[in-house]
Amino acid sequence: MKKRAQFFIIFAVIFGIIILSLATLYNTIIKTGREETAQKIFNLMCENYKYEIFKISEYAITSNNKDNEPELIKNFTIDFLDNSKATDPNFQLIYVYGNNNKINILHSMGDSITIDPEPISWESVNGYLYGKITGIIDSINISGKINKQYIVVSNERFWFVVLTEKENEVYICE
Repeated sequence: MKKRAQFFIIFAVIFGIIILSLATLYNTIIKTGREETAQKIFNLMCENYKYEIFKISEYAITSNNKDNEPELIKNFTIDFLDNSKATDPNFQLIYVYGNNNKINILHSMGDSITIDPEPISWESVNGYLYGKITGIIDSINISGKINKQYIVVSNERFWFVVLTEKENEVYICE
């Protein structure tokens, strides 16, 4: 009787090990191309920026802080650019925010773009250029590394372009 019990215990242990080995998920690595991974990371960063800017605007409205919205957007964008450049040193962004009386522009593209009409003055904030255009504004033209024309209307609008360059590939998100 004792031998049958030992046989049963040994059989149960072996059967358990077999079931456990079949049911266990092992870590695997899936190789993808570097370009594909770089593009996925870039798209995630771009989608994250879109989402967060919407949330900042929503916060400014719900907290009755609409007058401070341009400053909130500027501060967030600077922090976002600093963090993004830690991940991708080639990450660049420009945003245009405002209406036909006042436009705020922040960009990290240096001299590689031209903006018309030119802001009254550029202020350097953490190495990024921030400027304001006041007066009657019909359109904003951006040329150089990117070429865009934005028609400005009386209600507030927010436009942005994000780009990065990796291994002779340029990724753009708007």
